[in-house]
Amino acid sequence: MAATGQGFSTSARSFEITRRLSAFDAQFLAAESETMPCHYMGIATFAPDADGNPLTAERVKAHLASRIDMVPPLRLRIRQVPLGLDHPWAVDGPVDLDQHILTRTIAAPGGPRELAAAAEDIMRGTMDRSRPLWEFHVMDGLADGRVAVGMKFHHACADALGASATMAFILDPVPTGRRGLPAPVPSEDVPDVRRLAWRGAVRTMSHPVRAARAATNAVPHLDQVPMMRTLPGARIAARGSRALQRRLGRDAAEPDGFPQAPRTRFNGPLTPDRRIAFGHVDVSVVRDLKTAHGVSFNDVVVAAVAGGLRRRLEAGEELPEEPLLAFVPANLRAGDDSNRGGNAISSFVVPIPTDLPDPRQRVQEASVAMRRAKQRHALTPPTLMEDANDLVPPMVFGPFAGGIMKLLGSGRVKLPLNLLLSNVPGPPVRMYLDGAPMETFRPMSLVFPGAALNVTVISYDTRLEIGVIGDRSLVPDAWELLEDIEAEFADLAAALQPAA
Repeated sequence: MAATGQGFSTSARSFEITRRLSAFDAQFLAAESETMPCHYMGIATFAPDADGNPLTAERVKAHLASRIDMVPPLRLRIRQVPLGLDHPWAVDGPVDLDQHILTRTIAAPGGPRELAAAAEDIMRGTMDRSRPLWEFHVMDGLADGRVAVGMKFHHACADALGASATMAFILDPVPTGRRGLPAPVPSEDVPDVRRLAWRGAVRTMSHPVRAARAATNAVPHLDQVPMMRTLPGARIAARGSRALQRRLGRDAAEPDGFPQAPRTRFNGPLTPDRRIAFGHVDVSVVRDLKTAHGVSFNDVVVAAVAGGLRRRLEAGEELPEEPLLAFVPANLRAGDDSNRGGNAISSFVVPIPTDLPDPRQRVQEASVAMRRAKQRHALTPPTLMEDANDLVPPMVFGPFAGGIMKLLGSGRVKLPLNLLLSNVPGPPVRMYLDGAPMETFRPMSLVFPGAALNVTVISYDTRLEIGVIGDRSLVPDAWELLEDIEAEFADLAAALQPAA
């Protein structure tokens, strides 16, 4: 699995700069609203540096100022094409760091729940599109004297590995900083309004050709795209297209059908407010479980999240008989392509074993479900998400994307999924910002109408960090769910211990 959102690595390479947003990137702008902001965030906590000096906003600002010439993604802002003739562009330009490095003090007594409350406030609302779409929130007032930094990015500009590449230029694997960073990347000429309008007009006229080409890849698989399959006629069109291809002698295997997602309280319309909780388990616990059960690291994570959800829903006497369906992002980048801008992800829907009472059985069933989902996913083109969005002309793309989001939260369509679930591999070593050691990294990502719960985990150093985010009205018990997931890991680990 690979997350839609946050992550970071220890390697740094040069970036591409000014570019036209793909249809897939543009959907995160088109569908965005006050109730569904399309940004994600990681909250890191930093101890004082080796000299005992705490991290401050001034230090963060000076550090970013020294690196921003090497990190074009922090300089990119959105430029609309006149008359909506084409998808927007991400263009290079100057950055006023005073607008992006913000400060706040955590409410007393400065514990995890007060930090989560600050994160809820930061996640609320949309960002100013006249500026580069990122913010760093430097927060003091933590009970242990540490300093927290909320690192917030818009999904239109970067997916998990795009954010990872950006963080690789900001964080260092040693406290003394790094030598041999790439040379500064000079600013590029930005297309003016007339050139953008001309290019948009040309692309508008050629859209039928591009849409026809995209349809060849996309239509036979529309019922494999979670959001698209809710549209009236999408599944009929997909099955008919596959039947036509088979009559023409082309390979068009019929994929396993999606089960219908059971309706839960997570599957309603969104409000502007979020509930956030975070915790962790030791990475060694997950590795021991992986080895003991003969499954993958991801399988253990899926099983533990399923077990936590089962506990939570049972507590409210609202556990459905059928397994919940989780939307799992998958990375499409090659190993040397992590610095490509925008989004390069696909996804698959996995039934997670919330219906099974035995924890050990849940681990095995999670492995089977993940394997089947990957096999089904392998039958779809790697460009499916992009092709499906390219079917819609840019001039009507915004109303179309917004309409799908309203439809998903309306309760009038069959649900394509219940929640989002991501697992991001992070660096196995401690990272530093201007010499200050980063001790934790709490992830939090997007939720959608009809899928108002997101569970993201990321490995960092010796910890597996767990972030739970949900709509405040639909997931008021995010902390209880987090505790249930941690308890599931603990029970699975306890079952490995020899009897006394």
